[in-house]
Amino acid sequence: MWPSVALLVPAALGAQTLTVSIPPNIVLPNYGRIPIGQREALEGGAFVARTDDVAANWYNPAGLVRSRGSAINTSATTYEWTNLSVEGLGATAGRSRVSTIGSLFAAVIGQPIIKNDKVRFGFSMTRPVAWRPSGLDARATESQNGGTQQIDYAADVELSTYVPSIAVGYAPGGGQRGTLRLGVGLGLWWTELSQAQTITGRGIAPADVGLLSRSYSAEGTAIRAVLIGGAQWDVRPNVVVGSRIVAPGPSLRGSTRLTYEATASTSASRAELSFRDPEADFTYGVPLEVDGGVAVRAGRVEIEVDVRYYGPVGSYELYSSDSTGVLIQAPVAGNPTVSQVPFTAPRHSARSVVSVAAGSSYLVRRGLRVHAGFTTDPSPVEGGSDSPFREVDMFVATAGVSLTGTTISGSIGLGFSTGEGARQVPDPAGGGVPLQTQLRVQSLNLLYALTYSF
Repeated sequence: MWPSVALLVPAALGAQTLTVSIPPNIVLPNYGRIPIGQREALEGGAFVARTDDVAANWYNPAGLVRSRGSAINTSATTYEWTNLSVEGLGATAGRSRVSTIGSLFAAVIGQPIIKNDKVRFGFSMTRPVAWRPSGLDARATESQNGGTQQIDYAADVELSTYVPSIAVGYAPGGGQRGTLRLGVGLGLWWTELSQAQTITGRGIAPADVGLLSRSYSAEGTAIRAVLIGGAQWDVRPNVVVGSRIVAPGPSLRGSTRLTYEATASTSASRAELSFRDPEADFTYGVPLEVDGGVAVRAGRVEIEVDVRYYGPVGSYELYSSDSTGVLIQAPVAGNPTVSQVPFTAPRHSARSVVSVAAGSSYLVRRGLRVHAGFTTDPSPVEGGSDSPFREVDMFVATAGVSLTGTTISGSIGLGFSTGEGARQVPDPAGGGVPLQTQLRVQSLNLLYALTYSF
C-alpha cells in the first residue's frame, strides 16, 4: 500500500530531499547462473576433477594436459528466455526477454604443434556472468482521503563479466599416464555494468498538486587481473579429485558515465537538480574463489560433485565522483537560488557464499552421452545491506546430449534457473516509508557447443 498523498506533497520538496544518490536496482550479481562448456554446461558445471578439453581453461587449467591434440571450441547459450516480475509498489510488473549469450570461446594447443605430452597451452574468452533481463515498466495508483497518488517506475539494466585468459597445464608423468596434473593461468576480470532508471510520483490533493521525478543512467567498465591455479589427482583408476583457485589481483581500470536528474514541484515551489560526470570512478569487487570436486567412473556412468567457495568482499564505493550536482530552487514568492550538491556514493559489499554442483552422464554408445546436472547459485548480496543490487538465491538444472567424433564434437541441451528474493526499498514517492518488494526470476537456456580437433 502506498503512503498517504500528504507525505508526497510538501515533504519531497526540501533542498535536503534532492540528493545525487543512486537508488536500488534489479541487478543480480550471482556468480554461477550461466552454464559454460560443451559437456560441462549440461552437468551444472560439476567438472573441476574431470575436465580434459578446451573448457579446462575455465574449470581447471590442470585438465589441459589431458587433451591429446589441439582443439578449438565455441559454446553458447543460444537463446535465453528470462521472465522477471516484481511485486510491491502497489502493483505487479512482469516482462520477458529472449537474448543470445556467448559463454565460451577457447582453444588448447597440443599435438601436433606440441609433441611433449607433459605440457599443454590454452587460451579462452569466458562469460561467467550475464544478466540482461527485460526492462520493467510499471504504474501504480491509489486514492485516499480525497486525493490521488500515482507512481511510474521504469528500469533497464545489464551486467556482464568477461574473462580472457591464458593457461598452461603440466603433468610430471605425462598427461595420459600421470596421476598428478597441475595448471596455472592468468586472466582479466572484465566487468561491464549499465543501468537506467526513472521514477515519477504524482500527488493530487484537495489543496495542492505535487510532482517528484528522479532518473539516472550509468554505463561503465572495471578491469581486474586474476590468477588461476588448479590440480587434478587420479586417486584410483576410477576416482579423480580436483581443485581450482581464482585469486583477485590489482585493479587495472574502472570508469563510468553517470547522469542524474531530479525534479520536485508544488503550486508554491519548484526545485531541479542536475548531475553529469562522463568519467566517474567505477569499482567492482572480485571474490577469492576456491573449488573442490570428486568424480567417480563406474562402467558407463560418470558422477561428480563439486563445492565452490566464494570469499567475502569488503564494503567499497561502487561509483565515486568529485563532481557536484547543480540544484536550482525557485519558489513562487521569492528569488531563485542555486547551490551545489555533492555526489552520494553507493556502496556494495559481498558476503561469502558456498555453492554445490552435481553432474552425471551415461554413455549410450560410443561417442554418445546423456548428461544432467544441478547447481545452487546463492546471492552474494548481504541481506539488509544498502547495496544497490538485489538478493535472489538461484537454482539451476541442466540436461542434454553430447556427441564426440574424431574431428568434430558437439552438444545440445537445456538449462532452467529460478529464484526469488524480498527487499525493502525506499518509497519512490519520497514519503520516507520503506516498501516491501518481491523479485521473481525464471530463465530458460538453449545450450549448444561445437569443438573442432586437429
